[in-house]
Amino acid sequence: MIQFLARMAKEKIIDKREFKDFQDFVKRTEGEFDVINIPVEHKKGFDENAFVVREFADLKENGVRFYEMPDLNMEDNYVQLAVSREDKELFSAWYTRYLNNKMSRGGVKTVESLKAFTDGKVSIFSVPLEGKEEIFQEDFAALKVNYTVLPDLKVGDGQIQIMVANSDAAKVEQWYKLYQTDMLKKGKEIPDLNLIDMSTYQKTGEMSTDEYINTGDKKVAEANQKYEKSSTNKIPLAEEEKGYEFYEGNKLYQKITIDKATLVESLKKDDAVESQMIDTDKKGFFMSRIPGTYGKDVQYLLIPKECVFLSEDRKTYTAFLSKISKPMVFDGNLETVHVEDRLNTNELFRKHYDLSEKEQKATERAQRKVKKATGKTLPKKSVKAPAPPMKSK
Repeated sequence: MIQFLARMAKEKIIDKREFKDFQDFVKRTEGEFDVINIPVEHKKGFDENAFVVREFADLKENGVRFYEMPDLNMEDNYVQLAVSREDKELFSAWYTRYLNNKMSRGGVKTVESLKAFTDGKVSIFSVPLEGKEEIFQEDFAALKVNYTVLPDLKVGDGQIQIMVANSDAAKVEQWYKLYQTDMLKKGKEIPDLNLIDMSTYQKTGEMSTDEYINTGDKKVAEANQKYEKSSTNKIPLAEEEKGYEFYEGNKLYQKITIDKATLVESLKKDDAVESQMIDTDKKGFFMSRIPGTYGKDVQYLLIPKECVFLSEDRKTYTAFLSKISKPMVFDGNLETVHVEDRLNTNELFRKHYDLSEKEQKATERAQRKVKKATGKTLPKKSVKAPAPPMKSK
């Protein structure tokens, strides 16, 4: 990030003062910060290179350490804030209030009126219909669904979030099942509908450094490309991995416990399976046997390694499965099971997995932590995350 902003300062796309201010922020936070995408109605400039929105003043009053990143695209309706990770709980409380005031982008109801008419009894669904709002708008009108489409905090991920009155949630779920069935007949599989909470919705706005850089307009991209082509001393950025607490507090993921001895180490007794595990590991996946499957019916689960963590006693793995896609599975011949024949994440968990008592307690602590954060409580000590996963070789 520092290298990129140095380039932009040299190209006079951002002011040198902005670059220096960002360096100072990095020093103050010791590099422990996250970049958050913030939707805004208008960008009000206090000089030609910097933009603010009035509500950001509340952050300073609450002691949140943040830095408003240089705006790389003045034509969009987003700005980005770098926020100290130590202050994320306080920021989350502010972010909830901010989104409540700004969230509606033209649904049947505004967020405020939807909450008023339902006494706050609303649900948020994440659906893979980004750019396809016309698919549900006419049907929702016919079904008399009270809803609003929330601002898309992560444009390009294919998902949008819809807030619905609880009394109409069953209608939406039934409509979505019919939509899935109709699309499957056309040969296209649609991920399951996901019920999320406000905290999970906010997390969709978190950005990696590369995602921030990619918000740049054509001028920014062209300026940066010169250095990408000519720099001989460029240090490649390490692949960023989300930490344990990101998955723990994210309702788009299902947590499972994998016994190391019986579901991982025992597989190495079979040379063909061990060879497949090594190959799978090189491709960035963690392989284990699905509990309750044996012999000719055995199946193996593949999970991205960044979603797998080894427990402190080194006896179990904790893994997180995305709820918006069906996990990858091998059959007994070590061939990929066709997507139509796989269980979705919820079905797989209910049929084959249990959480250890320790992990159940960790989940409860994380959920209490998220709930308190949205209620403007002061930060407490973070739940200690297990160590990163060991490679299976």
